[in-house]
Amino acid sequence: MHLSILSKASVAIACLSLGTSGSPLHQPTSFCSPSYPATGWEIRDIFNQFVDEWVYQRNFSDSAAKYLSPNLIQHNPQIANGSEAMVAAVGPILANYDGPNFSLVVVDEEKGLAVTLNRYVGKPGTGLPIAGVADFYRFDGTCIVEHWDVIESLPPNSTNPDPF
Repeated sequence: MHLSILSKASVAIACLSLGTSGSPLHQPTSFCSPSYPATGWEIRDIFNQFVDEWVYQRNFSDSAAKYLSPNLIQHNPQIANGSEAMVAAVGPILANYDGPNFSLVVVDEEKGLAVTLNRYVGKPGTGLPIAGVADFYRFDGTCIVEHWDVIESLPPNSTNPDPF
């Protein structure tokens, strides 16, 4: 399901459109340039392309090289700083999950902040539950320089029919 809803100020909420129209930056091998003063629409376009490549295509190495700072500041206590550490951590984890079967993308262009909300389902035989994941990213110029995440697994005795 792909929707777009505009809300107050410069915050826009949109489900990811898999067919992006191309970046005003003409698809370079790397968008990561803190010195480039990106416009809000460039940040939005870059982030949508990052989400498509990272979340849906799961092309972690190439998308990290293109969109993440090599010195990425990581706020997940189980992952070291740097884009290489993020690739090394995320690939093996997501190999055990199908999905996402839901993704919501929020971008605040003025502040250079972006969020994804995703729901993943453990692959058969792994015993992994449904997991809701919120990833928060901060841009400097056209480069993602900081990452936070919040991960919640659905407990077997959940009383909430709509947890994620």
